Amino acid sequence: KIMWGNVAPYITSYLVQFDPSITYHHTLHVYTAVFLGQSLFMYLGGQLERKIGPRPTSYLGAFLISGCTYASSYCKSLSGLIFFQACVGVGIGLSYSAPIICCFGHFTKN
Repeated sequence: KIMWGNVAPYITSYLVQFDPSITYHHTLHVYTAVFLGQSLFMYLGGQLERKIGPRPTSYLGAFLISGCTYASSYCKSLSGLIFFQACVGVGIGLSYSAPIICCFGHFTKN
């Protein structure tokens, strides 16, 4: 997440090739989309972990994170980048809760 500040100038300059009206202010919304997806789907990740278990939940989150990051590399519009990075946030939210719930269960017994 700290890395966004390092790559934002490069992503902005890349997107300006396709839309000259894009500024750093506009690309800040990409960073916000990640947090929005993460915060909205953290609770669902915990519920999903109870239904299908921690491993499939973590795999689903990891698949969303890596797949949407890969898809983001082909985006030529800001709206597409925001969408795919919001999906990355969804993956983070889903996979974040599962290992924490496992740790709570493990350390209360040991």
